[in-house]
Amino acid sequence: MAPRTGYCTAADISASISPKRLIELTAEKGTVLSAGADEAAESAANLALVIADIADEMDGYLAPRGILTPVTAGPLLPHLRPRAIAMLKFRLFGRRDLDAKDDPNRVERDSAVRWLERIADKTYALPPGTIMVNAPSGGPSVGGIAYASDEAPFRWSGW
Repeated sequence: MAPRTGYCTAADISASISPKRLIELTAEKGTVLSAGADEAAESAANLALVIADIADEMDGYLAPRGILTPVTAGPLLPHLRPRAIAMLKFRLFGRRDLDAKDDPNRVERDSAVRWLERIADKTYALPPGTIMVNAPSGGPSVGGIAYASDEAPFRWSGW
């Protein structure tokens, strides 16, 4: 099964990390003397797995807020891409124990996680038009179902 797509792409990462450095960061051993076709293929496969892992981590913050995940369209998507890139860079450089307390990759990643935490705990106002699972009445719905509140439409009362 192919890994799911994420909130950033390999091209987004290649814009900030050189191809040879990216191969080193995604290689199993961490040292690449020559970057041939095999190393590039392994790098691409490993990068796809990390991108999917970061997307899953981000969805873990978004879903409790009621946001339909994965976010594939809407006004929230452009806000997710730079944070996904920051989290991905931190994860890649962290594999090589290159991070320090004042590492810029750590600072960017921590900022991205704080933003996601604000979404999860409802202290961040979502952009209008964000697609929600439990949409208010009169708003967008998922599968033709719109709920009037965050409460479940059925509540177990016991026997």
